[in-house]
Amino acid sequence: MSKEANQDFARLREQVRRAGYARKLTAIGIAEWLLFIALTAAGVSLVIVSDMLIVKAIGMILVAYGCMGMSTNGHTASHHAISNRPWVNEFIMYFDFPFFLGVSGNYWRHKHVVVHHPNPNVIGVDDDADLLPVFTLNDRDVKKASGLARWWFEHQGYFFPIVLLGNSFGVAFKGWRFLIRELRDDERRNWQSWLDLACMIGHWIVWTIIPIYFFGFANVATFFVVQMFMMSYVMFALFAPAHYPEEAIQVTKDATRDNYLMLQTATAVNFETGPIGRLLCGGVDFQIEHHLFPWISPRHYPQLAPMLRQFCEEHGYPYRSQGWGIATWKSVVTLFKPKKIEEEFPAVENLPLAAHYQQQSRQRREAEAPLAKAEAARLPEESVTA
Repeated sequence: MSKEANQDFARLREQVRRAGYARKLTAIGIAEWLLFIALTAAGVSLVIVSDMLIVKAIGMILVAYGCMGMSTNGHTASHHAISNRPWVNEFIMYFDFPFFLGVSGNYWRHKHVVVHHPNPNVIGVDDDADLLPVFTLNDRDVKKASGLARWWFEHQGYFFPIVLLGNSFGVAFKGWRFLIRELRDDERRNWQSWLDLACMIGHWIVWTIIPIYFFGFANVATFFVVQMFMMSYVMFALFAPAHYPEEAIQVTKDATRDNYLMLQTATAVNFETGPIGRLLCGGVDFQIEHHLFPWISPRHYPQLAPMLRQFCEEHGYPYRSQGWGIATWKSVVTLFKPKKIEEEFPAVENLPLAAHYQQQSRQRREAEAPLAKAEAARLPEESVTA
C-alpha cells in the first residue's frame, strides 16, 4: 500500500475505533442465529404436517429464508465478527456451514476469507470472479474463445437462470473435494479438518438418513432437491450484486499493487434493502464497509456507512450504492455483456487521490516496460544456448 493510502486507512481505522464500532454485538449475533434456526424448523414443520401444496410451498420459502440467514450468519462468524471469543465464532461457523448447510467450513474460509477478501475481482486470483468453464464475467474470455465456446459465451445469459439451479450442488461438491484433499495432506490436515468432516457427516445423518427412515426416500429426495435449487438462487441474490455489476470493476493482479483501499472500493458496490432484507443479508449488503472492516459486527454497518461515504468522497475513493433489485439485475446483465478487465484503476473526476493512483500505476508500468521488453528479447537467445 502506498504511503498516502496507508495513512488514509490508518486515519479511517482510528475514526472507526473511536466511534465504538469495534465493539462486538455477540448477543445480537447469537439471537439472529437462533431466529434463523427457528425459521428453518418452522418451515420444515409445515412441509411435514400439511398435505396442502400451498402450505408446503410456504414452508419451503421459510426454509429458504432460514438457510439464507444461516449462510450470512456463518459468513459473519468466519470473519470472527460475532464474538471476541474465537471458539464462539468457530462453533457457529462449523454449525452453520458444514452441519446445517452441508458446505465445508474449511473450504468456505479458504475460498472467501483467505482468497477473495484480499483479492476481490482480481483476475487469476479470485475464484468468485472466475466462472469458467461454464460462464464468464469478462470480455477477454469471450474474445479468446472460438467455435461453440464463443457462441456459448455470447448467449450464456439466456441459459444462466437454468444452469444456476445446480450452483448449490457445485458448491457442495467443491467443498467435499477441498476437504478430502486437505485430509490427505499431512501438512494441511489438523483438528479443524476432522471437525469439518464430522459436521459434514452429521449433516447427512440429520438431514437425510434419519428423515428417510421416517418419511421415505422419495419425500426426502424431493425436499433436498427443491431446497438446493432455492439456495442456488438465494446465494446468487446475496453475493452476486456486490461484485458482478459493471460498476464493480475486474482488475489484473498488477493493477492492485499499492492500492488496497482503491481495490476494495472500486471492485464492490453496496445494495440497499429494508429491515427484513438487512437482517437476512447479515452485512453483505454493505459490501464496501464489509471488505474494509470484515471483523466489525455487520449491525454497525448502517451507522458506519455515512462516515465511510464521506471519507471516500473526500479522499478520492469510489463509493457506489444501488437498490438490491437493480444490483441483482445488473449482475444478470453482466452475463449478457461481460465486463472489460482493467489494467489500472480508472480515474475518478475531481477526486485527486484516484487520479494520483492512476498516474502512479501508469508511471510504474511505463518504467517496467523496457525491462519486460529486454527480458523478452533475451529469451530466444537463452533457449538456443540451453
